[in-house]
Amino acid sequence: SLADTHLSALVADGLRTGASLYLRRVTVQETVSIVGADIGNDLVADSAKIDGHDSDGNALLADGLRVGGSLFLRDGFVAQGCIQLTGADVRGSVEMDGAKIARADHAGSSLVCQGLRANSLALRETFRAPDGVSPERFRTAGAVRLLGAHIERNLDMDGALIDGTDSDGVALNCRQVRIGGSLLMGGGFSANGPVLLASATIDHGYVVDASRLPRLVLEDASCRNLEDHSNSWPDVGELVLR
Repeated sequence: SLADTHLSALVADGLRTGASLYLRRVTVQETVSIVGADIGNDLVADSAKIDGHDSDGNALLADGLRVGGSLFLRDGFVAQGCIQLTGADVRGSVEMDGAKIARADHAGSSLVCQGLRANSLALRETFRAPDGVSPERFRTAGAVRLLGAHIERNLDMDGALIDGTDSDGVALNCRQVRIGGSLLMGGGFSANGPVLLASATIDHGYVVDASRLPRLVLEDASCRNLEDHSNSWPDVGELVLR
């Protein structure tokens, strides 16, 4: 366990352990790199802070990461650069409730989960805040890219705020995502750019508040149960179906 430590940097590419990795409340001055690491149980980095980023704008490099349990980046987790999880495989859930990604990489992205496989993905407002404390929103300075991700259960972005867009002008790119449960984007979810769900497959519910979205692209998307309310759609002319 490295919990409650202060580090200049953390490089553990290719790390293999059958146990959990605890980085709770760790402060890292530069970057964290765990590319291709294989964690047998949970990876816990709740309340951790990554204060630096590399020359490409990345704070956490975890491409190809394998986690046998769940990945937790919650409860005040802050990164001063992009989080890269391309091709990561997480047997349990990826939970980033209340996390803040304060900067984007050179392509304008703050979270890149292209090709991610996980049981569930939570990029949402803090689920339970202590009495008298306002919930913290999951918030990014740049875009979120989930192209081709496969989520076995729910993709939950209730209350999330995506402040920026990538180099293509897109805030949330979920093209070709596969969701075995429901897509949840309520609770004040907002994005300061288009949301792409083109060719997405949602096996259960579509529960989306799109009233704050400048544009919603659902070209070739499919879902089993559609919740149709007045706030389920953006303004007239900003919904793309084909």
